[in-house]
Amino acid sequence: MPHNLNGTAFKLNRRCALVLGSHRSGTSVLSRALFAAGVFLGESLYGPRFDNPKGFFEDQITNQLDESLLNRIKRLWNSLLLPDSVDPEVISAYQNSLKKKVFSRFENKPLWGLKDPRISRLWPYLLPVFVEAGIEPIFILANRHPYSVASSLFKRDQMPEAQALALWVVHQLDSMEALLQHGGLVVDYDLMMDRPRQELHRIAGFLGMEAQLDPDEVTKFESEFLADELRHSCYPDETAASVALPLQALCLEIHSELLNLAQLPGGFTPEAVEHVRTLVTGFRSEFDRSTDWMQAIDALQAALAKASSSPVRAVASLECEARLLPTSSATSTLQVASDLENMASLLKNSLVRRDQTIAQQSLQLEKMREELLRAEAQLDLLKDLMLGGREEDRL
Repeated sequence: MPHNLNGTAFKLNRRCALVLGSHRSGTSVLSRALFAAGVFLGESLYGPRFDNPKGFFEDQITNQLDESLLNRIKRLWNSLLLPDSVDPEVISAYQNSLKKKVFSRFENKPLWGLKDPRISRLWPYLLPVFVEAGIEPIFILANRHPYSVASSLFKRDQMPEAQALALWVVHQLDSMEALLQHGGLVVDYDLMMDRPRQELHRIAGFLGMEAQLDPDEVTKFESEFLADELRHSCYPDETAASVALPLQALCLEIHSELLNLAQLPGGFTPEAVEHVRTLVTGFRSEFDRSTDWMQAIDALQAALAKASSSPVRAVASLECEARLLPTSSATSTLQVASDLENMASLLKNSLVRRDQTIAQQSLQLEKMREELLRAEAQLDLLKDLMLGGREEDRL
């Protein structure tokens, strides 16, 4: 039975599971579970990489379109704040590309899925495309302990804790808005690791696919795909909320509520919706107090991105963005200040490395120039000898 999206009547048996959740929160594991439950994920998936050795299960074209949209609105994958408004022409171009390059490839699939952490924040721009195509979107949110996510982001991207935790919050809150408005399911990463068979049956039941669940696929997912090395850290204890800094405490509260929702047999119940709606309003109000330092972090992150293309502009940008550092005592903590200093240090180190690279390239160019001059001299000598030889032959 299709979910009803604000009264929209969708075509029977045309559904798409949208995987939501922050970066490094277990969205790849959830996507693999969807595949085991019979969801078609496409034939153009990113392959394994050092930071995801078992694969991303993520459609390359969807990822590229999402990244292109962020670029056009002058944001990055790790930006904490998105613009309040976006040029309608930019959104229209994005939606047309989705129709032509993504939806067209799944038009014969009754149940398919898309995974890209960026969808957690861009989903409002995708909805009109689903409505127009008559495809029912099904939202499934991956939840993982924010400390585990922060640890993973630091290991992969050297991202400071404050930025990583704030990034987790914005993804989870935006995802919760989708579930509040349109229904959905929460799946916890640690519960999946602890009881994979039970969670896989829970997901399949939510999708109405439990009767078609292949026992061999369940075994393969449980025994071959999941492994202890996928879980590098685990923080099951929420009691530290009373001694945590404000941002950490907020993260623990959100995670605790999502963990409760992840233990419901199915999707959101009417009671859960009302409870969560009240909580999300409070969470957003509390989080909005951090806007000043989030702007500062985004500005420094943008300066870091510029450093990869222009060291001179990056230095000027750093001097300019330094004025955006927060001064409000209500939101500025020692931890946040330390993280901002770390990001500034990352930028300076990036500039040093860029200067060293430029110096090395200059030396290489100078050597190449000298070699070219020697080669030209040798060619001139050879030419003189050849001409001289021909002159003697003529005499």
